[in-house]
Amino acid sequence: MSESTQLSPKEHLQQFSTLELAQALSERLAIAHQDWHRTLITTK
Repeated sequence: MSESTQLSPKEHLQQFSTLELAQALSERLAIAHQDWHRTLITTK
């Protein structure tokens, strides 16, 4: 079994810097250029 599969989720995240986690999160939550207008339409 590899070391990464033996770590808990918290321990796995602790391997990364705050900057690395922030960059990954911003990439994950980024709105694609062609989809930016969809953010203006919210459920009312």
